[in-house]
Amino acid sequence: MNRKTKVISISLPEEMADQLENMSKIRGRTKTDLIKEMFKSYKEVIAEKEWSELFKFGRETAKNFRIKDEEELYKFLKK
Repeated sequence: MNRKTKVISISLPEEMADQLENMSKIRGRTKTDLIKEMFKSYKEVIAEKEWSELFKFGRETAKNFRIKDEEELYKFLKK
């Protein structure tokens, strides 16, 4: 039977490991579940940051080319 998970070993500072243990007890969840949730949240934060940077680039580019709306953008792209 093939496993769909992979066991890894990580080292954490003692204080962080204690916090993880306490969170696990308080929430009634496994440390693995908490780390999975943290990882998912981290990926969402990174994705949001990347989208923000992309939108900022788009706004700056539009400003530099004096593009005020989507209609002007489409005209510019057709050139």
